[in-house]
Amino acid sequence: MLHARKDYNRRIQDVEDVIPEDEPVFLLRAQDKHAPATLDNYSNLVAKGENPDQILIANTVAHAKAMRKWQDENVVKEPDMDATDALYLIDEGASEAKTSEDTTEEEEEEEEEED
Repeated sequence: MLHARKDYNRRIQDVEDVIPEDEPVFLLRAQDKHAPATLDNYSNLVAKGENPDQILIANTVAHAKAMRKWQDENVVKEPDMDATDALYLIDEGASEAKTSEDTTEEEEEEEEEED
């Protein structure tokens, strides 16, 4: 399971080993002020699909509601990420992001070419 945050890759594990190691996943925390709305949007997209799973939709809506309740009782913040935890390095001049591992390999290749 591959999180967009390297710190989540270290902390959040698939103990059942069901999710492939290279499959990208994304985790939203209730402390993220945008998380409930994101779940609402996701449930709306699922509902508009060819064969919408009503159990998934209902549980996603309920989870968004649970997040809002949690937010009413706790500190909520704008999401953030420390650059050292970013899996993808954003190059403003490039058309797509690269993983930090890709960049490391490219840097090694460039160093070899210079030698």
